[in-house]
Amino acid sequence: SGVTALVGVLQRLPNACEPKRTELNFWSGTSRYGAEQTRHTYLDRLRWRWANPCSLAWEVSERYGSLEGSSRRACLPAQIRVYFPTARVVLLVADPVQRAWLQQTRWLLQRCAHDPASVEFR
Repeated sequence: SGVTALVGVLQRLPNACEPKRTELNFWSGTSRYGAEQTRHTYLDRLRWRWANPCSLAWEVSERYGSLEGSSRRACLPAQIRVYFPTARVVLLVADPVQRAWLQQTRWLLQRCAHDPASVEFR
């Protein structure tokens, strides 16, 4: 997938901080800190090495691009730039037909697994 390819490229970059945890989702919550504390907290969660910092911190979080549940997520790139003005945000977008097919298939499989009698066939 595109995400896997992007992660592979980022992992090979010199001085890149590979996150210890996937799906950090730090920016999904509301910031309760000032600008400096937000930057520090984010880098700590990425496990940034303060004594020997790398030059590129990155993470992959699928929820940042989702508009489900909150339209606020559409503003996440701008919010990140407030705290990290030189940051670059990369958004990968899936083929909408393929994505819809996969979501429908997952939904149907979960429903059939939990309550097969409730599925109506017409």
